[in-house]
Amino acid sequence: MNARELIGSVEIKVAHKWRNSDLPTETQRLLEDIAEHYAVCEECRDAFDDMDYDHTTLHDFCELLDGTELSDWMC
Repeated sequence: MNARELIGSVEIKVAHKWRNSDLPTETQRLLEDIAEHYAVCEECRDAFDDMDYDHTTLHDFCELLDGTELSDWMC
């Protein structure tokens, strides 16, 4: 998953009000904050893309969010 895919996936979930996502509210908010920031910050998008995450869904990606802070994901 690259940054653009992450942003797009979060935007779809937000548009559907996170219906049937099975993600905790805190995780949803963290994903929203990250996606909003990546939408405007090329440096963070590039850094995310450089990590080359092989996760293909938000649920898979959320495994990486456990125990992290917002500051771990953006400038």
